[in-house]
Order: sequence, then C-alpha cells, then structure tokens
Amino acid sequence: MGKAHTNAYKKITYMLWSGLPPAIPDLIAICGIPENKVEEAAFKFGYKGFYTDWRDAVKDPQIEIVDNCFPDNMHCEPSIAAAKEGKHIICEKPLAMTLKDAERMLLAVKEAGVKHMCAHNYRFIPAVRLAKEIIEKGYMGNIYEFRGRYLQHYGADPLTPIENVWYATGTKSGVLLGYGYALY
Repeated sequence: MGKAHTNAYKKITYMLWSGLPPAIPDLIAICGIPENKVEEAAFKFGYKGFYTDWRDAVKDPQIEIVDNCFPDNMHCEPSIAAAKEGKHIICEKPLAMTLKDAERMLLAVKEAGVKHMCAHNYRFIPAVRLAKEIIEKGYMGNIYEFRGRYLQHYGADPLTPIENVWYATGTKSGVLLGYGYALY
C-alpha cells in the first residue's frame, strides 16, 4: 500500500479537477524492514530518507503526516504514537484489529487534536456508492447477510509463492477485513 499511496502523493498536483491542491506532499521518509530494501524503496520512490523503526520515524520533526501502511496488526501503536507526537494520521484499512484498539486510536487523535482518516478509496467507486444509496433508501429491506466477491489480479496466479500474497500471509486478515468490511 505504501507504493500506491506514494504514487497518489506524487500525482496529487494534476489529479485534482480544478484548482491547486492546498498542499503538495514532500516525501520525507519511508519506514520498513529490512534496511537494504527500505533504502532501495526510499531512492526508487523519491523519499529523502528512511527509517527501519517506526518509533524513530514518528519523532522526526520534519514529518507532519504519518501514513500508516504497515500490516494490519501494526496500525494501532504507531498511529497512537504519531498522534502523541502531534502528527496527522492517515491509516490504511482496516483501522484496527479490534474495536478496543480503534477506540484507543480515536481517543489519541482527539486528545492530540490532529487530523485523522482511514483510507477507504473504494467508497467513491460508482457501484459502491449506488449500493450504499440502495441500502440507505431501504430498497432491499433489512439486510441480515451478504455474499460478496473480491476480484483482483494480484495473487490470483497459482504460481505466486504464498508468502508474496499479502492477504494470505502475516495476520491473514484477508481481503474481507482489509478491503470490504463496510459500505461507506
């Protein structure tokens, strides 16, 4: 997701339909492990520097916004620490692994007075917006269950090593928790 978000930051100046953006992102640092891969990513994506420990990254005075694209189970603590440092937060979905963690994150950003958001980019897709409208207007009555499919080419190749398929490794939270658990 870091690659996708970086791409969006780089394109912000010409993707807006009218006017100039209120700010143009300055790519200060990227964070991850192992060091050689993060250093390569920083160079490749145009970041000025890199960190291998998020604790150091959130303390960097040049960083004003922390875009947390860590694995699902690492959304809570880095986001809370960043808020306490006065950083604005963009957190990739899912916001947290538990309701308790999401509540802790919300409390931290409120106490710090920082802006915060969870990245749900699919909410603007016309089909998703139409589904939301149909549900909100009650055209389908009370919904008790749904069955959905998530079709994406990434990870569909049976020859792809399982450790390279993001939704099948790590927390194994999968596409439902990571991408489709709510209509917006």
